[in-house]
Amino acid sequence: MIQVAVEPYIAGSYMVCLVKPDGSWSTRDEKNTILYQTDWDYPSLANNLGHVVCPHGTSDGTVACKECGKTATDFITEACNFLDELCGVVLEVGEGYFGGLWPVGSEYLETQLYKRD
Repeated sequence: MIQVAVEPYIAGSYMVCLVKPDGSWSTRDEKNTILYQTDWDYPSLANNLGHVVCPHGTSDGTVACKECGKTATDFITEACNFLDELCGVVLEVGEGYFGGLWPVGSEYLETQLYKRD
């Protein structure tokens, strides 16, 4: 497991940052960051960090749910709200974030370790 932090970035985007052993991270460290800049990516990122995008399982957050009628815009907005709440929180996740394989599902979210002031 590794530690990551989600940070808001320019133009409404999000940056996932690898947390160093001393507890610090930087959005400017290109080797240890992943930029999510299109809103279509936000539901997937939120899902990987523990948010249930569509409880019916009929949408990945980029299309409407046939069960409840939520639109992609609704899912993206909910994902943004979830990610906004995580900004500055250190999370423990599977090593896939910086090892080449992307985690799927919330089982990678172990615990919120601490919130940066």
